[in-house]
Amino acid sequence: MAEGFTGLQSALEERDRLLSFASKLEDLQAEGSLSSAEYSTGKSDYDGRIAATTARIGALKSALRKELEASEREAEMCRLKLESAQAHHEAGDLSDAGFNSEKRRWESQLRGIATREDTLQTALTADSAADLEGLVIAPSTEQPSAPVQKEKKSRPPRAIPAHDTRPPTATRGWTRLRIAALVAAAVLLMSVRMAWLAPTELLGKDLGAEAGVSASFLAGMGGILCGLTAIGVSFVRNPRTRGVLQIVAGVLALAALVGAVLLGELPLHDSYFRELIVLREGFFAYVVAALALAVLGFLQRR
Repeated sequence: MAEGFTGLQSALEERDRLLSFASKLEDLQAEGSLSSAEYSTGKSDYDGRIAATTARIGALKSALRKELEASEREAEMCRLKLESAQAHHEAGDLSDAGFNSEKRRWESQLRGIATREDTLQTALTADSAADLEGLVIAPSTEQPSAPVQKEKKSRPPRAIPAHDTRPPTATRGWTRLRIAALVAAAVLLMSVRMAWLAPTELLGKDLGAEAGVSASFLAGMGGILCGLTAIGVSFVRNPRTRGVLQIVAGVLALAALVGAVLLGELPLHDSYFRELIVLREGFFAYVVAALALAVLGFLQRR
């Protein structure tokens, strides 16, 4: 929980900073300190970075929401344990001292869980880093393994049939394909912030290169959303499910790029446009990462 909370706080601080810069940009434009071209370029850059940070905040909050659900289940289990101890005490199977010990144990865990849930609720409703100031992360409580001690005459342990003894289920680790797919997802996410288009000498090289999110909103959002999704999917344990989702992420990213070309955001089919620009490394990184993600997903699915 501490890692997710810290990540959310960092993402909120980044978005607050970008929003502040975007606001200053509006003020400079209103004062006439910026030209229309400078304002348009700066605004496009900030809008893309704010959108990417907002998407990351949404993913982090989704993970924290799952932790909240797990805490609620843990609290319910503690309440059941407390009710069980009380039932044993009323039946005479548990002494006053034993019951008081069990009561203190489970009530202490319930208080810790309640504190953790309050922090998670605050994090899920936070709109800026200021909403998280002063919050302290309560550590996750560990469930004791010792059962409730009864005072009746001990019984011999029940023999466990041989066919009931099962080895723990082996979980698939981080294979090379899984790591490679995670790297491809990260490259896909980062490629939209890399340079995609650069002017030729005919257009004027002093104009500077243009990033993917600035060159195409559709392809930029496709790279951000599919990249974040594929990174999260990399932690799914089932290889078939993980592979199918990675294939979908790679195909959707490529579809977003094709859509950007067909809709004219990236008019690469126009020969005159191709004479004015040069494709840079970000464009090729996007295509290669999306293709690699789909192929690696297919291999893991098998």
